[in-house]
Amino acid sequence: MEKETNNQDQSYFRRNRKWLLPLLITLAVLLIAGGTVYGYILQKYEKMKIDQGDSIYHQMEQTEPEESASNQEDADLVVLLIGLDSRKGHASMNTDTILLLRYQYDQHALQMLSIPRDLKTIYQGEAMKINSIFYQGTLKAQKYMKENGIQDNDFTHFGGLVFGQKMFATSADVLKAQVEKEFDLRIDHVAMVSFDFVQEAVDAVGGIEVEVDRNMNYDDPTDNTHIHLNKGVQTLDGKQTLDFIRFRKSNDGYHSSDIERGIRQQKVIQALSAEVLSWKSVPQAINLIDSLSNHFKTTFTLSEMTQLVKQEYSQFDSKRITQIPFEVEFESNFVIIPDQEKERIRMLFNEDSASSEGVKE
Repeated sequence: MEKETNNQDQSYFRRNRKWLLPLLITLAVLLIAGGTVYGYILQKYEKMKIDQGDSIYHQMEQTEPEESASNQEDADLVVLLIGLDSRKGHASMNTDTILLLRYQYDQHALQMLSIPRDLKTIYQGEAMKINSIFYQGTLKAQKYMKENGIQDNDFTHFGGLVFGQKMFATSADVLKAQVEKEFDLRIDHVAMVSFDFVQEAVDAVGGIEVEVDRNMNYDDPTDNTHIHLNKGVQTLDGKQTLDFIRFRKSNDGYHSSDIERGIRQQKVIQALSAEVLSWKSVPQAINLIDSLSNHFKTTFTLSEMTQLVKQEYSQFDSKRITQIPFEVEFESNFVIIPDQEKERIRMLFNEDSASSEGVKE
C-alpha cells in the first residue's frame, strides 16, 4: 500500500481553533456573571453536564475507572474537546474535530494537539477513522443495554439530535478511551460542542464586525448550504459568521485553502471574545448561557469550572495557546501517525511543564 510522509501543517491547528471558542467563552461568561446569576447558571448547567454516573462504559468493558490525574497534586489538566458535526438541517454523529488540550497550571499555558479526523484506529478489531468512534460507541451502548435489559429513559438534546443520557455519556467515554489507547495517555475531562454554537453565540452578542477577505458565493442544495457574502468590513450575524468560517469553495471554481479558513476562524474568535470580555451586562451573559446550554456538554462539574476561572482566568493570556506539531503519513483514505511521533506526543503530555519542548505558536 502506497504511503506518503508529510509534516502536519498548521492548517490542522488553524482549522480547529474554532472549537476552543465554547470553552473560552464559558469561562468568560462565568467570570462576568459571577454570583449575580449563579442560580441561573446552576440551572442551565444541568443541561450542559455529562454525568459520568450515567456512563455504562466500565460496566460494558468490564474495567475499573481510574483516578483522574487532575486530582493529583501539581498534575496538568488534560481535556478531550470534541466538535460534533451537527447543525440545523444536518444532523450527524461524526466528530468533525477532536482536540487534546493540556493546561499547564504552573505556566498558565494551553497546548493543543489536533487529531486528524481521518486518523486510522483499530476498534473492536476493525480499522476505521477515528471520527466515527463516537457513533460506534452509540451502537455498542445500544446493543449492550438491549441485551442486558438496561433502561435509558432520560434524554438529552444536543446539536439537533436526541440521545439517551446513558448512551451519550457512554459514547463520549468510548471515544475518550480510544484516544487514550491511541496515544497511551490519560484524559481528565471531556467537552463537546455542536456546530450551531458559533451561530447562536454571535446572535447572542448582537453580531460581530470582521473583514470578509473576498466575495463568497457558493450553493449546495444537497445539504442546504447557501453562502453569499461580499468583500469588505461588515457586521455579520450568526448565520453569516457560520458561512464565513465554513466557506471552502465558490460557484466560480475557486477553492479556499485551510490556511485561509484558519485565518477567518481566528478573526471570529478574536471578535467574539472581544465582545464578551467587554460586557458589563448580566442579561447579555444570560443570553449566551442559554446558547451554551444547548450546544455545549462537559464532564466538568460546575464547581470545577468556577474554580478554574477563579484560579487561572486573570493569569491566562491567549498568546500562551500553542500547538503540538507532528508528522503524518497517508495510507489509502487514512491518516497515520507513526509510532515514533505517538511516543513523542505521549512523552510531551506526561513531562514536567518546565521542560516542554517541540511546541510552536
